[in-house]
Amino acid sequence: MSTTLSILRSESFDANTYCYKCGVVVVMPEVYKKKRIEDHETWFCLNGHRQYFTGKTEAQKLQERLEAKQRELDSEVARRVRTEKSVIALKGQVTRTKNRVAAGVCPCCNRSFVGLGRHMATKHPDWKGQDIG
Repeated sequence: MSTTLSILRSESFDANTYCYKCGVVVVMPEVYKKKRIEDHETWFCLNGHRQYFTGKTEAQKLQERLEAKQRELDSEVARRVRTEKSVIALKGQVTRTKNRVAAGVCPCCNRSFVGLGRHMATKHPDWKGQDIG
């Protein structure tokens, strides 16, 4: 049950807070209570017991969720950049292999074969490796 007292028109008081030690009802302005909840600063009950509000405010919880989503997004962007770089590197390797085969170099043993080069030059003069990959 939330109890709010309106003493002055411009300020309302909250009477729904209790001292953790002695259990006395602590009546404080709602503005003051909201500020103490947000900043976690110390306040006192009528018997002088020092206390503060623990826990996170809704704004702090939302900020943490936002930061977690930002880290998740950053991770996905980094993964995409790595994937794009990998694709570029693989395209370069495929092009290099195509060019070597077109020049008569065996992609497996890296030896040149005159017959392969001659065959490629005479039978497939327009071939530049476009049929591979």
